[in-house]
Amino acid sequence: MSHFTNGDTSSKIKAIETAYRGYKFRSRLEARWAIFFDTLHLKWVYEEEGFDFIDTPVVYCGDEILYTGYYLPDFYFPDLNYYVEIKGSTATQQEMYKCAALSHIKDCTVFIFDSGMFLPGSTGFDFDAPYSSRFQKGEFSDYPMMWMKCDKCGKIDIAFDGWVHYSTQCRCYDDNNRKKTGGSNHIDICSAYVKALSARFEHGEQP
Repeated sequence: MSHFTNGDTSSKIKAIETAYRGYKFRSRLEARWAIFFDTLHLKWVYEEEGFDFIDTPVVYCGDEILYTGYYLPDFYFPDLNYYVEIKGSTATQQEMYKCAALSHIKDCTVFIFDSGMFLPGSTGFDFDAPYSSRFQKGEFSDYPMMWMKCDKCGKIDIAFDGWVHYSTQCRCYDDNNRKKTGGSNHIDICSAYVKALSARFEHGEQP
């Protein structure tokens, strides 16, 4: 098993710090996601706790490694036991290792959204809503995971391709009764994206 230590010193374009709801987010994109979560009445906390990893086992793309480094996750959703990381560009290998290590030591699910934010159905690509990768118990899955809402029970979750029957929070549908409509393109999900994308921060305005 190989070892990986956080030693990344690569330079990146500096994001614009943005104030919203008493928090100073590290980027406009993080602030927009916070608005998205608030619009859907999701309970979240921002950068609540950091973690020091020392030889923490992770599995990434079939490779087993021991990861050492520090990680301060972006958002935690206590009602779902999810951590959500927001990136303005494709996540690096180091960032993937951090998420895998966190999911291992906390026995939780970690999602890393690095597709940007856009309206569902607006791109013309296969992935028709903002999507993430998923980490569970130290293991990685690159299936596209999307925010969705069930049209029956109203529960909100992150599920494969936005299909409600893949949700771990809702059991209204199953493999014999598949349902995507009312998932990632539910009117409430779309409305939350619209509100988040239309928010203006340039002059200290609140959405």
